[in-house]
Amino acid sequence: MDWILWLFQSIMALQTVGFALLAGGLLALGAFTAAGLFKTLPRQAAGLTMTKIFRSFDRFLSTANVVLFALQLASDSVVSFWAKQFIPTGYLQASVIKLGLMLVVSLLVLVYLKKNTQLEAMVGEQGEIFVDETNNKATFNLLHKQSEQFSKLIFVGYLLLILWNVLVPIQLFLVK
Repeated sequence: MDWILWLFQSIMALQTVGFALLAGGLLALGAFTAAGLFKTLPRQAAGLTMTKIFRSFDRFLSTANVVLFALQLASDSVVSFWAKQFIPTGYLQASVIKLGLMLVVSLLVLVYLKKNTQLEAMVGEQGEIFVDETNNKATFNLLHKQSEQFSKLIFVGYLLLILWNVLVPIQLFLVK
């Protein structure tokens, strides 16, 4: 039965690394890359570059979210079907709460992706912001601010999930 615990721990480790990569990506792009590009490049060039970077990151973010959710379901399956006798009784209840938190983060990601898609639609081939009767600078600024806010919420969500992956198993397995 050692292989079952090894599998469970491996899944949890992969998931924790995934959460850390996503949180780090959000932080690196939002706080450092964007600030650096807008300080060094002309505004339109920086905007176009960030649009392309975020388009790639958004694809990675959405795919990784699905994979991390699947890893949680796999972890729960390992516990439910093969390792019930080795895992504390509170694990599955704690896992349901964690799945709920993951669902909330996933919903925040969906809203964030929608905001970014709307922002991208307002940026032209040369990095200029399209302005017409429905899209104006104020609309762009509002969408940008909302995207930043959702990014911060998602970042906090991933940090909570990292802490969860570290602290809850310790609490369940080591503390009697």
